[in-house]
Amino acid sequence: MEGRHDSNRRSLALGNGGSEASESAVERGLAWLAAHQFDDGGWRFDLKSCPQCGGQCKNSGVIESTTASTGLALLCFLGAGYTQDEGPYQEVVSAGLYYLIDKMLITSMGGDLRDNSLLDELVEGQPQFRKSGDMYSHGIATLALCEAYAMTRDKTLAEAAQQAVNFIVYAQHEKGGWRYAPKEPGDTTVSGWQVTALKSALLAKLDVPRGVWYRASDYFDSVQEDRGATYGYQSPDKNRISTSVVGLFSRMILGWPRNHPPLAKGMARIAKQYPHRNHMYFNYYASQALYHTGGPGWERWNPRMREYLVNLQASSGHESGSWYINENWSDRGGRLYTTALAILTLEVYYRYMPMYQKSFVGDSP
Repeated sequence: MEGRHDSNRRSLALGNGGSEASESAVERGLAWLAAHQFDDGGWRFDLKSCPQCGGQCKNSGVIESTTASTGLALLCFLGAGYTQDEGPYQEVVSAGLYYLIDKMLITSMGGDLRDNSLLDELVEGQPQFRKSGDMYSHGIATLALCEAYAMTRDKTLAEAAQQAVNFIVYAQHEKGGWRYAPKEPGDTTVSGWQVTALKSALLAKLDVPRGVWYRASDYFDSVQEDRGATYGYQSPDKNRISTSVVGLFSRMILGWPRNHPPLAKGMARIAKQYPHRNHMYFNYYASQALYHTGGPGWERWNPRMREYLVNLQASSGHESGSWYINENWSDRGGRLYTTALAILTLEVYYRYMPMYQKSFVGDSP
C-alpha cells in the first residue's frame, strides 16, 4: 500500500493513467464525504438524517447498515493515503475507525460488524440485538479496519481487525463461499468482499488460516465457466459480466498468475467493454482488474473511465464533489454509495501497487 503515501501518490497517479483533474476530483469527493460525517464518527446512506445536509443533497439512500456506509467512506480516505495519523483528515478517519470498533459485537466466533444495535428488551435475561446489515457490511468494514492497521500499525486497531477477520473465517460456508448470513452457501459478490478483506489482513500480518484460501478457491471453481474465464452469481453462468469480473479479480488475489490462460481469456473479454453508465459496481471491479493486468486493455479502458467520472462529478450546491449514478443499487445506497465507488475507482492508480510486480507476487495466499 506504499503507493498511497504522499511522497508516491502524485507521481503514481500521473504515471499510471491518472490526471490532475482526476486527482482534484478525488479531493473534492473526500471533502464532500467529510462534510457528511455524523457527530458519532459514522456515515449513513440516508443523507436526510445527516445534520449538516438535512436533505440538501438529492438521491439519499435507504440501506440501514451504518458499518457498510462507514467502511466505504473510510476506504476512500485510506485509499488516498489519509489515515488517523497522517494527512488533513486525521480526526475524520480516527472517528470513523472508532465508530466501527464501537459497533463491533464480540462473540466466541469473532467480532461481528453486521451493524448490531442493542435492543431494550431482554429474553431470558439475555440482551437482544437487531442487525441492520449482513456479510456485505462486515466485509467492507473489515477491509477498512485491516487497511488502516496495515498502513499505520496502530496497536489500538490490531485486536479489532483480527476479531473481524476471525468472524469472516467463521462465516465461510463449508464449500468455500460467503453470503448474507454466516454459513450460508456463497455468492460471488459477497465472497469477493471477504476475499479482498482477507488479503488486506494478510498484508497487515494478521492471522488468516491457510485452509480459508483453499476453500475460497473451491467456491470459485464451483461457479466458473470456460475453465475459469467467466463466473456466475451462485452457479456457473458465462453471461453475467459483473460477477465474472469479481470472480477474476478474486482469482488474482488468490494467486493466479497473469498469464494463466483462463485469466487472460476472461480479462480479454472484460477489456472489450466500455465503462457502463448504469453499473458503477462493474466499473469499480473492472478498473481494478484491468489496472493490475495492464496492457492494451487497461490503456483503452482507463481514459474512458477517468473522463466519464471527472465530467460527471457534481460541481454546485451542497452536492458539489459527489456523484450520483442511476443504476440498480443507487436507489438503495444513494449518493454516498456511488460517490464512494467513484472515488475508489479514481484512486486505482495508487491504491494498491500493481499485483503482478515481482515484489508483490510472492505475497499471494
